[in-house]
Amino acid sequence: MNTKIKVLFLSAAPDDWDQTHGDREIRNINAEIIAALAQADLELVSSPGVRVDDLQRELLRHRPSLVHFSGHGERSGGIMLENAQGHKAAVNGEALASLFEVLRGTIRGVFLNACESQQTAEAFQQLVDFTIAMRRPISDDDAVCFSTAFYRGLAHRLSVRDSFALGISDLKIHSLDEIDIPVLFERAAGVTLLPTGSVNRSRATGRVRSVVSVVNSTTRDIIVIDGDSNVFMK
Repeated sequence: MNTKIKVLFLSAAPDDWDQTHGDREIRNINAEIIAALAQADLELVSSPGVRVDDLQRELLRHRPSLVHFSGHGERSGGIMLENAQGHKAAVNGEALASLFEVLRGTIRGVFLNACESQQTAEAFQQLVDFTIAMRRPISDDDAVCFSTAFYRGLAHRLSVRDSFALGISDLKIHSLDEIDIPVLFERAAGVTLLPTGSVNRSRATGRVRSVVSVVNSTTRDIIVIDGDSNVFMK
């Protein structure tokens, strides 16, 4: 049984948009995994310059627990991938929802590190255990700062909620002014991505919550959604 949390890092810079954001982001995330000695728990797989036709193929090939998109987004258009000619091709939330519905039970979470991606995320946030998106445009520096701290938390086995809070905290530490832009949707409160098979006891839940201001939980319980092997902690 695969006990690793596999993160599929998708990035796109169509029409010669700046790719340094994605390059810097994945380098930082990988450094956090290595620094925390978390290679046994976290596996980072990269797919740069992802095209529309690559999306299904990469998800089926890697079967990730967490899908991370680094790139550009538009409020009504969705995330911007590339077409066969390298030009921008929008993939909206409804299209992503239909794909995640097929792969339901495999993908645990989605992180859209792209401007104005909240509306896109709302289309599928009930299909996965947690979703992170951006409410408004966000600068590259702030986006990388936030995601680096988020994965620092995961690498040290914090819950998704606490890792999200760590990202917000790092924005504050660096005196950045976009702390209200990242948004976390949780299908189960206090999600923790633990290797499958780590625990045996469970409790079912299915409540959808939208978390903007994060409050640290005081109790921790193991939760399994719909009786599958998805393990959480709150």
